[in-house]
Amino acid sequence: MHTVPKQQENPELAIVELRERAQELEKRTRTWIRANPTTALVGAVALGFVVGRLVMR
Repeated sequence: MHTVPKQQENPELAIVELRERAQELEKRTRTWIRANPTTALVGAVALGFVVGRLVMR
């Protein structure tokens, strides 16, 4: 017998789960940035440089 995943049964449940996962990811990211501010800053500058180079092509 084939069961239907919860997300297909109730799309609103899928949205709630996605929102919770995004909030957890944001919390973990903020915690990591507070613990590693220099690394986060260097990474942000490097990412900005790469994006800038790609846009200027």
